[in-house]
Amino acid sequence: MASLIIRNALLTAAALALAACGARSPDLPKATLSVGNITISCTPATLAVGQTAQCTALATCSTTQIDAQGNPDKNPNAQCPAPTWSANPTTVGTIDPNTGILTAVAPGTVAVTANIGGTTATTPLNVTVTSACASSITVTPLASANPTVP
Repeated sequence: MASLIIRNALLTAAALALAACGARSPDLPKATLSVGNITISCTPATLAVGQTAQCTALATCSTTQIDAQGNPDKNPNAQCPAPTWSANPTTVGTIDPNTGILTAVAPGTVAVTANIGGTTATTPLNVTVTSACASSITVTPLASANPTVP
């Protein structure tokens, strides 16, 4: 009987020591991520076919975790995960889902979307794609042997 009392006293002391140290029970929920407004921009916003633009997404993120006493512990300045990118329609522009580099494919407008932690946002102004630009001009002489210019 005495050994049972001692064992229970030791278990209670150990539990109190862990609680005092802020040890988390494995049964407590993991931190939850909240993503605030996402702002997307692509530079430049007008491209010729074949050109690229770098798109960026800015967001505010916070996490909430339950501490050992069952109280919510909020971190309003948590680091946001990297965005996952998509573009629509892909016949006008394609985007690397990891880097946010948009490539102009055909004339038209393309909407760019970023997904951060399950929250999505789309560019407020679509990216405009125009026809390809001339990269060089070649001038050749006339076919006659002695060309003249008036």
